[in-house]
Amino acid sequence: MWLYFYGLMAYQVATTLSEYLPDSALALGQLMALLSLLGLLAGWHLSPPRPVKPPTWTYQPTDLWNSGAILLLIAIVGQYSFFGQSDLDFQNTSNYWYLMFYVGYPGMALCIIARPQFSKLKRLSLSWILGFLILTLMWHHIINARRGPLLPLIIIITYLPYLTSGRTPSRSVIFGSLVSAGLLMTAFLSVRQYIYSPEASDSWTTADMVKGWIQGISSLDIQQSVFGKAQKFGDNEYLFHCGSIATIWELRDYQYGTGYLTLLVHWIPRQIWATKPALQQGLFESTWENEIAGLLGWSLTRGYSPGGVANTFEQVGLLCPLVWFAFARFVRYVFELSEARHNHLASTQYVGLICVSHWLVAQGIGAMFVPACYFLLVPYAVFKLVSARSVHNGKILHKSSSLPHLRSANSSA
Repeated sequence: MWLYFYGLMAYQVATTLSEYLPDSALALGQLMALLSLLGLLAGWHLSPPRPVKPPTWTYQPTDLWNSGAILLLIAIVGQYSFFGQSDLDFQNTSNYWYLMFYVGYPGMALCIIARPQFSKLKRLSLSWILGFLILTLMWHHIINARRGPLLPLIIIITYLPYLTSGRTPSRSVIFGSLVSAGLLMTAFLSVRQYIYSPEASDSWTTADMVKGWIQGISSLDIQQSVFGKAQKFGDNEYLFHCGSIATIWELRDYQYGTGYLTLLVHWIPRQIWATKPALQQGLFESTWENEIAGLLGWSLTRGYSPGGVANTFEQVGLLCPLVWFAFARFVRYVFELSEARHNHLASTQYVGLICVSHWLVAQGIGAMFVPACYFLLVPYAVFKLVSARSVHNGKILHKSSSLPHLRSANSSA
């Protein structure tokens, strides 16, 4: 994701879209992207933090599986009941309803952890059930060619079995899966022009969407899918990255980290607090989005994203590499926690943080915040519940630290 956003798109801006930016704006955008990458790498590769001694979670595999399946069912019901409304009203509908979809990811992770602990015959039937639940959950996003929900799914089914089984991850499998996911997601862009075309409307059926998919795949041009978006002014997010940073720098239009503080009250429903700040809205007046046209001669397009680096730059200015350092440090801490005693909870949370990192890179901390909370808090609540239930019932327990300690190849990634 980082290479595509700050590598390929940056190259296209420098070679084909440079007329849209003064040299100073391009240089500042490149500098902040480079420093943020160095902060990210330093946070991961510096001597690993020593985690506190993690608890040994004891649970019945059946309880863990059932909990994961219930979470998947909650996500499915929440998603289809929300999108099944005759008139979608995002403004006046609680986001708790729409965001129920996110509990499905921890749900599938818990099922993946529990499945190997059953007999071979039962594992087969559980695999079919899990596959059906995942397909049902993801069908809406697949048929609508939505890229965002697909990557976390691929990360979970690729990373988690290695981390929780004690096997050393295969770099070729992980790298191949991520590259394939990236190519598939770029192909979605080609398909979208057929399923989101002007003649498409709410009256379109699933059959119409499938026809759009077939038409899109039949006319797919891999080179255009990978490079075409980066060559267009309205689609190159790195151009918006440089323009945003240059404008914020010129106006000194920072939020001084207050946008991160407002995330703490984001959980209050708007039905209770109608004037609640928007997601990651800071406490200082912001004008740079309106002033960018006057400074650079072009305006931001509808639905634009300046990317995670520009998002953090708006909050803390030149200190934004420290934000990336802190994120990488926290992820490394959770990873070390998962390795310390083969802690399944920490492994689930670590994979969850990898999943949400693409929202961080593409959009920023605000976009990552809610999914990250789901990935961190929901598994913790489930492990706490099933562990307490196992101890209370006095059954034969599974210990999440019972597998041998193995250093994963991720530790040097």
